[in-house]
Amino acid sequence: LIRDHADASAFVVDALYGRLRGLHIHADVLATSDVSDSGCAQAVAKRMDLPLITVHKDKSKNSYDAHKGRQVVMLEDLLFTGASTVTSVNALREAGLYVTDVVAILSYALLPLHERAMEEGFMVHPLTTIPDVHDAAVAQDRITAAESAEILKFLKDPEHWTM
Repeated sequence: LIRDHADASAFVVDALYGRLRGLHIHADVLATSDVSDSGCAQAVAKRMDLPLITVHKDKSKNSYDAHKGRQVVMLEDLLFTGASTVTSVNALREAGLYVTDVVAILSYALLPLHERAMEEGFMVHPLTTIPDVHDAAVAQDRITAAESAEILKFLKDPEHWTM
């Protein structure tokens, strides 16, 4: 977990804060899902002096009445296909909150994620992506050519990828 590494956690919190401050909207509330590691989200919410709400898979645990009609930015640690993010965004919207943006620490940058985001009407703002991490690892000779090929193979067709 990133929260177990103070320097890395501070770096990520600073980056999330910077990304949020640079968005085209003003957030009234931040949200995270119960499957995310919310340590960074909590630190960002505190730094921005904004409430942080958690979207639970068990809908009976969700209560957003105090924030109805407010602008929410969803914070995620990892975006893969976007399925769980869409569920969280829709739960917030069904409760009367406005969600147009999702900020994430890392995105796999897969086509299903982008398709879902477009279909559901929200923008995705990752701090970095697996393709970016791959490119940096290649440039710094941190992975072998075979490892690079496997990563690229996975990114091209994750549903059918096998080692």
